[in-house]
Amino acid sequence: RLSIETNSRGLGFLLAGLRELGIEPVPSSANFLMVVRESEAEVAFLFHELLKRGVIIRPLSAFGLPHCMRISVGTEEENAFFIGALKQVLALARV
Repeated sequence: RLSIETNSRGLGFLLAGLRELGIEPVPSSANFLMVVRESEAEVAFLFHELLKRGVIIRPLSAFGLPHCMRISVGTEEENAFFIGALKQVLALARV
């Protein structure tokens, strides 16, 4: 029960944070979100730049979705760290 509540709060936080950044994930009630991007190259860029900041996302090319990525729900601290790192990486992409 605690895991379900923690996951639900985490999903809500990530949804709000992603939407604030202009990203609309695929609806989910699992412990992860799928995000569709413009291209496989964009997903690769996000993956590598987030990895440099200590964040691991999962590109979904192995599942036949090369323009998609999976974001796992973590703890409150991990979710906040991810959103902060993603803001930094998206700012790089816009320069």
